[in-house]
Amino acid sequence: MARYEYAPAALSGKQTVHWDQDGLRIDKDGSSKILRWVDLSSARYWASRVKTVDFYGFELKDSAGESFSLSMTVPAGTGADNPFRTGYYGMLRDICAVLKTARPDVKVDYGQPKTYAWIYFVTGVIAFLFAAVMGFLLLTEVPDRMGAAAPPVVILLLFGAYLAWSFRPGRPSVQFSLDEMAAISERYANPDQR
Repeated sequence: MARYEYAPAALSGKQTVHWDQDGLRIDKDGSSKILRWVDLSSARYWASRVKTVDFYGFELKDSAGESFSLSMTVPAGTGADNPFRTGYYGMLRDICAVLKTARPDVKVDYGQPKTYAWIYFVTGVIAFLFAAVMGFLLLTEVPDRMGAAAPPVVILLLFGAYLAWSFRPGRPSVQFSLDEMAAISERYANPDQR
């Protein structure tokens, strides 16, 4: 059974991930979660950056809806050869290789989990509506000040529209094959080969 131990974030405890042809086990804080590959119902990969922090996630769900999260948080700009990042992506590459044999039918969805997508969508709608109302009020109540207020109102309108459109419900998801996910992981696991 292959094994990888890491701390998902700077202030979190370590978790150990074990995997083989039968499934995956995550040990953390004295408890274990076990996912058998035959029970795997979905896989999702996502990556994002917020200011100075990079977030990576590989989330697996079983047929009962239980989530098995393999996430990593590292400071942005720490270099492509960061041992935490390369180790994490090495683990993902190896898990994809096992999954390809055990469950070749699995596709990996790309993008934020649905909860985050809904949060971004609602934020975009609120920003758009706020800007539209502010623009209307400025135009009808104080049209002489519209020239000075137009740039921020237009920027907020565009930002809200972009955010709402990018994370709209029902947007078709992007999917990777296990080979494509393994190739992405390989690229980050071995930065010298980029």
